[in-house]
Amino acid sequence: MRKNEKVKLLAIVANLRGVEEAVLEEKIDFLGYPFSISETFQRRNTNMGLAASYQQVKEMKLLADANHKSLVIYISMAFGNPNKDPWSPLLVEEWIGKLYDLGIREFSLADTTSEADANQISALFTFVKASFPKPEIGAHFHARQAESLAKIEAAYLAGCRKCEGALLGYGGCPFAKDDLVGNIPSELLLRYFGRGTDAEILGLEHSFRQMIL
Repeated sequence: MRKNEKVKLLAIVANLRGVEEAVLEEKIDFLGYPFSISETFQRRNTNMGLAASYQQVKEMKLLADANHKSLVIYISMAFGNPNKDPWSPLLVEEWIGKLYDLGIREFSLADTTSEADANQISALFTFVKASFPKPEIGAHFHARQAESLAKIEAAYLAGCRKCEGALLGYGGCPFAKDDLVGNIPSELLLRYFGRGTDAEILGLEHSFRQMIL
C-alpha cells in the first residue's frame, strides 16, 4: 500500500516488541497501546500489570519519538469494569496525568466491555476535558448497535472530536459478557457527522461484506 497523506494509519501494539516492529513501517503514523486501569484486564490483555505497563510506556514513547511516530494511549475500562477492580473518574484522571507527564498527548477513553450509558459518557468526558483541555481525547466504544448513536452523541456534545469505529461494527472485545456488543459501526459515524453520501457509505459496506465473506 502506498503512502497517502490524507490517510493516517494506526497500529495497535501490546508490548515493546510490537513497537519495535511497527516503527519500521513507514506508512504507520500512530502506535496505539491499550492501557487498562483495571489490573485484572491489563494482565489478561497484555500479560502485564499496571506498574510494569507504565514502565513499558516510557520505553515505547522513547522509541516512538526516535522514529517520528505518535503514541496514542487507550485508557481501557475507562468507564468501569466487570472485574470489581477499583474504578472512579479520579482514577481515570490520575492515570491520564501520569501518562501525560511522560509526554503522551493523545488519549482515547475506551468502554471496553460496554459498561457506560450516555449519561456516564457525558460526565466522564466533561470531567476529563476540564482537567486536561489540551491533549486530544478520543472515544473508543463497544456497544450494542441500538445504543451506539446515543453514546457517540454524548461524547461529541461533551467535547470529544475523535470517535473510532469499525465497518459494520466488526470486532469487539472477547472479554465482553454480551455477544451483541461490538465496535461502533463506522457507517453510523459517517452518517452522523455528514461525511460521505449514502451511495458512498453503502458502497463501503458492500465492499467490506465481500471482503470478510
